[in-house]
Amino acid sequence: MDKTIIRYEQKEKKEKRYKKLLKEIISHISDLSMLMAGLITDKRVAATDKAILLAALLYLINPIDFVPDVIPFYGLIDDVYLVAFSILRLLHNVDIDVMNEYWRGKYDLPQYLKKSVELSLKFIPESLRTRLLQIIEKRG
Repeated sequence: MDKTIIRYEQKEKKEKRYKKLLKEIISHISDLSMLMAGLITDKRVAATDKAILLAALLYLINPIDFVPDVIPFYGLIDDVYLVAFSILRLLHNVDIDVMNEYWRGKYDLPQYLKKSVELSLKFIPESLRTRLLQIIEKRG
């Protein structure tokens, strides 16, 4: 068989696996939202971090996105990325015990967030990724 065809088939299998994993992450977006809401109201979280979380949460509920939510699967990728990235940032600023007080998900929070960001990056075009990072940096 042609090496090009084999590489294409391998790439296609890998993309299907990534989609399956990302769908699993998307199914837990309500857990992320509850975590964010809890951290926004917690006095142990700095005002700057709260502002970033609030901006990400507002983006999540805003009907106008970089990638519209009406596009199946792909419409939620930018939401997952921005939310996971903003919470992942908190892992460096907030005690993990504080974060775990609000986390209701079944997975280990740091690993879950890192995997969410990594998987989201595989589907987000470079220009969109750059723009999302700029939004986060402006809030920070």
